[in-house]
Amino acid sequence: MFSLNQLDKPFAAEITNIDLGKPLSDETFAAIHATWMKHPILVFRDQTFDVNGHEAFAQRFGRLKPRLRKTGQQGATAAENPNVMFVSNIKENGVLIGTSPTGALNFHSDSSFDEIPSKAGLLYGIEIPTIGGDTLFVDMCDVYNSLSEETKRFIADKWVTNIHLPSLPLDPTQTQEERIRTARKAVHPMVISHPDCGLPILYVNRHQTYKINGMTKEESDQVLEKFFDLVDRPEIRYSHKWRKGDLVLWDNRRTQHGRSDFDPTQRRLLRRFAVFCDAPPKPFHVEKMASRPELEPA
Repeated sequence: MFSLNQLDKPFAAEITNIDLGKPLSDETFAAIHATWMKHPILVFRDQTFDVNGHEAFAQRFGRLKPRLRKTGQQGATAAENPNVMFVSNIKENGVLIGTSPTGALNFHSDSSFDEIPSKAGLLYGIEIPTIGGDTLFVDMCDVYNSLSEETKRFIADKWVTNIHLPSLPLDPTQTQEERIRTARKAVHPMVISHPDCGLPILYVNRHQTYKINGMTKEESDQVLEKFFDLVDRPEIRYSHKWRKGDLVLWDNRRTQHGRSDFDPTQRRLLRRFAVFCDAPPKPFHVEKMASRPELEPA
């Protein structure tokens, strides 16, 4: 059916001998999905599908999540399909065609600032710089399991507020305080349960988690920084070094991803589809959790 190769971290694997541009039988897709539950990062090399083939494969995982920016807005000028997001530093007529154009990116889970985030991301490499621009992944189930029992008890009933502060503000005249106050926000448990396998997942990230509810911002920052440092450890990450034609599928609930820096003078173009979760993230410690709190003022 296909071949499976373990990569340098247990949560990442490579699938070969498969052409995702061709229709997949239900049996083959079920096997891919079962493999994905064991390895939340799956790499498919040497794929040549167009945007329609990419979209068709993404739709097998569920309802597609539209990108934030509409066609014609900065960072979305090249994608007529509302579900396509380009990650690119390329400009057309002086305007960026994609988002996240340059530099390193902190670890994050896509759209954790929405009540219903995405459960899967599917990123396809079209133009790749010769050095850098690696996508970095961390298994947040492993991070949770590394915590002391005392820490697990402390965070068992905690909720966090996640916010979205885009790198390309839709209103460039806003102050940082105004951006925080008007940003998209969502409240989620600090530890969520994976809806398919029930595993506990630490659900906070440096890029989007604003604060732990019920704490002052200063208290929350001190606590969160310790968790962010655990995620940032190089020894626990899988670093994906892109080749043209790579498709990387990640479980957006269980993993976080970031990016290493790269030469901004080299073109970089990747195409992404995202898939909605079936429901808002649920707490792992159900018996300890109060009902979902209201958003706290920023």
